[in-house]
Amino acid sequence: MITLEVLAFLISQIIKRTKIHNTSRLALCQENLKIVLGRKPEKYEINEVFMFHTLYHLYLAAYPIIKSYIKVYPETPNNYNELTEYSISKGAICVSGHIGIPEFASSLFRKHGIKIFALVERLEPMISRYFFNISRMKIGINTKESFKDFVFEMREPKGKIFVLLVDRPIPNSKPTQMFGETFYVSDLPFRLSQRFQLEVFGIACYKEGKKFLFRSEKLQSYDSMIEFLERIIKERYTQWNLFFKRDILLNNEKIRENM
Repeated sequence: MITLEVLAFLISQIIKRTKIHNTSRLALCQENLKIVLGRKPEKYEINEVFMFHTLYHLYLAAYPIIKSYIKVYPETPNNYNELTEYSISKGAICVSGHIGIPEFASSLFRKHGIKIFALVERLEPMISRYFFNISRMKIGINTKESFKDFVFEMREPKGKIFVLLVDRPIPNSKPTQMFGETFYVSDLPFRLSQRFQLEVFGIACYKEGKKFLFRSEKLQSYDSMIEFLERIIKERYTQWNLFFKRDILLNNEKIRENM
């Protein structure tokens, strides 16, 4: 019987020859991996990146079937309990990178009755938008393409987690240093934190053998967020979706509204 991992590897060898943003995926992978590692990546590392990127999509597509087999554990229970308590009593803002499968962390909070809202870009083509919105909805995540709708939920934040993906350019991102290079990363989480008096936590949910580990840390500043992202990417670089150009800001009016 072919496992999802084997299927992901086979499909990934085809995806490796495709393009994104009019650029070779393989070239983007090599360029961004070299920045993270500080050296030329090995062939097996490139293969692992493509395999996990494909596996991520297969996991989302198959979630309704395999959800009983997905086991997620807090890496540090005390940190997880702190985030849970904040979310229930006050609400919390969480920032994540495209590392591992962050969507799977929702299972740890839904069992406490916590609602999860994620600000997402309006993807094109339509099939990609439909796939991710439906997949995330089935996992229990409320996606918001409109910034106004996202902020509206913050007016009554108790019992809610507000998630922003911040490891790649979005409108109004600002230049910062990661891995000794210039990256564009938004400070939106901390502007929202100040406006609504909510704590900010860095989160990640990555694959470790047959299980997933959830990491969370309270973040005090924009610089601490950058440090968190840089650290977790270095640790789990083969599970990072690095198929993006660092010097291009996305022109997404749905997210740009009122930022």
